[in-house]
Amino acid sequence: MALLGALAAVAAARLAERGFGNAVIVPVGAITVLALFVLGLGAYRMIGAWRDTSVWDRVRHQEGLVFSSGRTRRLREALEPYAVVQDSESLGYDFTVSCTVTGLTFWGGPAREPVALAVIPWRHVVKIAPGRVSIDTRSSQGLHVSLSSGEQLELHPLGEGLVAAFPFSTKSLLRLSAQLSAMRHRWT
Repeated sequence: MALLGALAAVAAARLAERGFGNAVIVPVGAITVLALFVLGLGAYRMIGAWRDTSVWDRVRHQEGLVFSSGRTRRLREALEPYAVVQDSESLGYDFTVSCTVTGLTFWGGPAREPVALAVIPWRHVVKIAPGRVSIDTRSSQGLHVSLSSGEQLELHPLGEGLVAAFPFSTKSLLRLSAQLSAMRHRWT
């Protein structure tokens, strides 16, 4: 954000040097900041999409699917019993989930060399259903994954809208929930 502010300040100074007043500088600055924000968000999601592709390349021999998810409020703690990597900080805001015969695998790390952070076998998954999920101080549509331990994971699938950075629509969530539930029934 500091970079966006600095770029907007430079653009405003250049316009002021050319004799433009605040009536032009403020709207142009706001549009510039918004455009740079959208481009930055797009670049961030492109990295996530590249990681999705890298994960798919690793699991494509198995029947399954891969999707991106945003981290929800309590996800790190809920995944701790299933951790493959003991660094809970490695689960970034945007991560990849693969759903294969082994269960739900959560991937993070660099796009070219993603790392499996946690694996939840299907036998531990009781139910998957769409619902509201908590993200920091707000809520959004997502998926609830009920586990045999009584714990409930909240996933926030991403990949729709402008730069594929927005949550799934209700229709897409229902479809994903049905696909995951079918996999759970088939592989348990």
